[in-house]
Amino acid sequence: MTMSFTPAPSVSAGATAVEVFPCTPEQTRFLFLERLFPGTVANNLEVRWTLDGQVGHDDIQHAFDQVIDRHEALRTRFALREGVPTQEVLPSAEMRVGLVDAMRLDPAAADARVEEAAAAISRQPFDLNRPCQMRATLVRLAPDRAILIIAAHHAVFDGFSIRVLGREIGAFAEAHATGGTADVAPLPLQYGDYALWRADCLASAHAGAAAAYWTERLADAPYTELTADRSRAPLGRRRGARINLDAAPDLGARLERAARTRGVSVFALGVAALAVALARTEGTDDISFGTPLANRSDSDLEALIGVFINLAVLRLRIAPDATLADVVAAAQETVTGALTHGDHPFDDVVRSLGRPRDARRTPLVSVMFSLAHVFLEERSYGRFALRSLPSEAPAITHDLNLQLLGRKAGWRLMMDYDTDRFDGARIAALGRRLLSVLETVLDAPDTAVAALDDDGSAMAEAPRPAAPSLPATPAPAADGPAVSDELTAIWADVLGIPADRIGPQSDFFDLGGHSILALRLLAAVETRLGWRCEVAAFLAAPTPAGMAAARPAPAEAAPAKLDPWRHMVLREGTAQGPLIVTVNQPFLYHGLARSLSCPDIRVVNLSLEDPALIADAAAVRRLAEAAAQRIAAEAGRRPVALAGLCVDGQMAHLVAQALDGRDGPVLLAMIDAWAPPAVSAPTMRRRVNRLAGKLRRAARYAAAKVRGEIGWTDWIASIGPGQRLLVATGRRAPATPAERAALAVNRRMVAVLGAERPQTPYAGETLLFFTDSQRCTDLAGQFGWTGLLPADTGLHRLAGWHEGALTSGGIAGLAETLETRLARTAAGG
Repeated sequence: MTMSFTPAPSVSAGATAVEVFPCTPEQTRFLFLERLFPGTVANNLEVRWTLDGQVGHDDIQHAFDQVIDRHEALRTRFALREGVPTQEVLPSAEMRVGLVDAMRLDPAAADARVEEAAAAISRQPFDLNRPCQMRATLVRLAPDRAILIIAAHHAVFDGFSIRVLGREIGAFAEAHATGGTADVAPLPLQYGDYALWRADCLASAHAGAAAAYWTERLADAPYTELTADRSRAPLGRRRGARINLDAAPDLGARLERAARTRGVSVFALGVAALAVALARTEGTDDISFGTPLANRSDSDLEALIGVFINLAVLRLRIAPDATLADVVAAAQETVTGALTHGDHPFDDVVRSLGRPRDARRTPLVSVMFSLAHVFLEERSYGRFALRSLPSEAPAITHDLNLQLLGRKAGWRLMMDYDTDRFDGARIAALGRRLLSVLETVLDAPDTAVAALDDDGSAMAEAPRPAAPSLPATPAPAADGPAVSDELTAIWADVLGIPADRIGPQSDFFDLGGHSILALRLLAAVETRLGWRCEVAAFLAAPTPAGMAAARPAPAEAAPAKLDPWRHMVLREGTAQGPLIVTVNQPFLYHGLARSLSCPDIRVVNLSLEDPALIADAAAVRRLAEAAAQRIAAEAGRRPVALAGLCVDGQMAHLVAQALDGRDGPVLLAMIDAWAPPAVSAPTMRRRVNRLAGKLRRAARYAAAKVRGEIGWTDWIASIGPGQRLLVATGRRAPATPAERAALAVNRRMVAVLGAERPQTPYAGETLLFFTDSQRCTDLAGQFGWTGLLPADTGLHRLAGWHEGALTSGGIAGLAETLETRLARTAAGG
């Protein structure tokens, strides 16, 4: 690629770059388009928000200043270094927010002024040699109402960045208006870090596999385009317009319901509908169109402003006798493959296919499609609220771009098209056909494609049975004797610290306690003092005073035990707040309960204590159904999140399936959880993978020892026979009955769940978390879950090694992600 950049003009006295990074493939593509079409605005994005309430121009200016200072991508300029495009991060950059007063204008004149303001910032090219490829203008309509217009260049901004920007502008503006502190967490990394990681991934074996996938998939793919009303104009001179069609008010709810019922993603339903609409319009059975992929596979990337988006080509073949259900199944398979290999750069796909370039056509695709909720989190920030408004595309990038977007106000199909090629009537007719086909996909999926007309049929949905009610777990005793010297001595023995460091309100986990030590503490108290402290009571108040208060009265009967699950409350929350249910290993999740910021969220744990209950696969399914009944009764209609580590994640998956159909959303979070077929790999591969995992673990703990993060005892315990050596020499206590029972349950679940592949895909929202114990090459296949989970399931990294991630910094990332997703679900988005 040949590019030319003029030297960057001086921005300030400190304009020397503080960091230089290679451009990502996504950035390089947009830089190439800038070179190919000088002065184009097709790579500009425009965003419009309404601000209702009390917020001033100075509050918004302050917010943008903070966001620019926070995100290196907005302090970046682009240059060539030895012929290679690079991004240079500057120490500062300035952007002034414009202000337009339209308060004295009538509504029509005010609307016109908004359009003028939008055109002034979004229909002007950006100078990529200067930092901060972003502009903003605030149009004041009334003292308590304004419209904020933002324009940004795609080289530093994408659709997902809208969500990040909205959240941070709201938080910083609110803090400035009230004199408070913005509730914004420090960024774990910057876009330049992603650029370096991206370069490493493209040099890995996975990149070769992804390239082979796309070459095979698209080798003979057609170039699907609408029959034009006029001949093509050169790409750089195209003119665009937009047509909007409102969808049925209940479309969003029906899409979600159909996806859950059929075990597919909402996006796959839309892909199928568009493929059928294009096939019937153009009289072909082989359809290809493009879609943008968010491409943020790591949870740390979700907090960044930058361009991560990649274009993927979706190809579907429709058999002559296919039904709509058949097309949906094919769409799900196509979407899954695209997501699995979606990080392979689109330009590399184009080059590998080796097709002749046509100066009047965009490579590979003429039609683009997306289906999603709007990116902005529509919410209140103190004295004002942010709401999303439809915006105009500054210019078109393809012949036709169809976006089916959901807002709180409803769903709308927005169609940007080339006015030099198409009449508006043709585009509107295609849009109506798409919505009509989508209605039929939802209501009559067994309809043959060949028999479709423009009308869809509606089917009534059978009412769902109410979840059975189960008795609540009794609360532990609320009071008891004062802390005794003997109880303090037990704490000191278990923690290995002097007794004088332990006070009545000393927190067990702050003193260095963890899950294994907690089990030993409870066992020692029962053995030496003759009374049992319930796990839930201990986690509610993990102090000597809390344990003493939880001691049951002498005449008090033992608490009733929920059979087969032990139910523990880790965080009370409120009766209206979301419910997080953790599966087994309750001590791993005490940090989750502490890390959540929303006081309404309730956290509970369901644990199995008897391995005999896990007799076979049928028994496990019964256990999952019993857990689902318990959860449905406790949650009612409020949002629920299920979380489990490793094999407990597989159990959480079964419970989520058993909950499918309840009145209320379910979010499934699995941590280091491989799909059961993964354990059925060939024996040699299992051994190699196991050895590689042990080597990575040993290297990690050795490095921690060198850094002084762990002592000799912990390092020896991390080595295979080290734990047995420490027990034999008296440096570690032998496993307690509770520890042995927990291990037996875990091993039994591995044996039973690892031998049976799930037969029914799960269609609910799912998050796959992975720790440092997993290999980078395993991420592409979603740890064996491809085809069993929604195609848009994301991968999120937790810092730490396997269970250690839940007792260290990784638990904060888990808490933040779950809290964010639950808040979005509760808000209807």
